[in-house]
Amino acid sequence: MAILHPEIYKMQLEAIFEAMYSLSLEGINTNVEILIPLVMNVRELKQIRYGKCIEGKTYLAVEEIEEKVREKFKTEELNYKVGAMIELPSSALSAGDLARYSHFFSFGTNDLTQTTLGLSRDDFNSFASSYSMYDLLENNPFVILDENIKELMEQAILRARLTRADVVFGLCGEHA
Repeated sequence: MAILHPEIYKMQLEAIFEAMYSLSLEGINTNVEILIPLVMNVRELKQIRYGKCIEGKTYLAVEEIEEKVREKFKTEELNYKVGAMIELPSSALSAGDLARYSHFFSFGTNDLTQTTLGLSRDDFNSFASSYSMYDLLENNPFVILDENIKELMEQAILRARLTRADVVFGLCGEHA
């Protein structure tokens, strides 16, 4: 969505940064973290973070949007972090590259399970009994994390930490 409809993304970021600077002017400290969902690869995350201008078309960066909001509030720059949601096998496997542009990662276990195993969480109950009867799955992978998903997550953590030792990891989804 951030790439196809940057106007929605821009509006969301402006609202977040306006809230951050507004609270700051009231003396309230904030700990803002911008989480970019469904990151496919490092080029996508890099464009979202730093923007791009090509053939007369400009894609605004997170930093540019923050700067415009800050200028509107006429205040000092505040710290915020940008992270990537690991929901695709490709992002898990490229976590080392993604860590160059990401302060943190959050593993979206529902989507990571769906995209890795090719199973729809919404449709799982309709065929779960057959998969259990034929011993195709030991457990519901949307309740108990599948070994392949665990391995992808372990590889992502290892690769990211080799690039950026201070990267922080979180978990969201059913497994959280």
